[in-house]
Amino acid sequence: VADRVPTFTMFGNDNYFDQTSNSSSGQGKDCSQPPACVAEGSGFAWNHGDFQKQITRTWFGMVGPGVAKQGRFDGVFSDHTDLRPTVMTLLGLKDDYVHDGRVLVENLEPHVLPDSLRDSLFTYTALAQAYKEINATKGPVGVNSLVAANQAITSNDATYNRFLTKIGSITDERNALAAQMITLLNGAAFANQPIRFDGTTLDLIVKAQLLNGKVEEMAGN
Repeated sequence: VADRVPTFTMFGNDNYFDQTSNSSSGQGKDCSQPPACVAEGSGFAWNHGDFQKQITRTWFGMVGPGVAKQGRFDGVFSDHTDLRPTVMTLLGLKDDYVHDGRVLVENLEPHVLPDSLRDSLFTYTALAQAYKEINATKGPVGVNSLVAANQAITSNDATYNRFLTKIGSITDERNALAAQMITLLNGAAFANQPIRFDGTTLDLIVKAQLLNGKVEEMAGN
């Protein structure tokens, strides 16, 4: 087997978006040939703000005992906070604090999950997905609140002040709701506390949906 041709990985200036070059598109050479296969496309200058898909959509790969053999799997929304609790579950380890993320049970084989999580898998999954919708930066609450903020900023002072008051109240509501949800999720994953499908859990999910609706209405969607 031939050795790989060494390449240089560029840590680009924050004002530019680095892409893999491709000889067929006229941007440098393919990665099989030196020099480094990185190009700066003129159409991606100044991608700041951590909102564009080119910046915020990343991938991660899992392989090994207990990981479901799914290939590419786009069926679950997740972000960086979910990686640590997922890895900890695979390793059978526990932390002494509550994670901000949740275990990606959809990507794991059931036999590696603790009994408390496996016994409440359906409820855990439903609650976890509702939690991500209100708490993740690129979840619908986060995205729609940004849309609403932009609309208010470009309007007038009175409209913007009303927005600040309303979004402040919604933030308090979201924080209290997310705290209850992540406590249950963390308890099922790491504290041997199954989540019951009862009125309390259903109430949290419904409240998350209503919160989504409030912010969606603010954004005019």
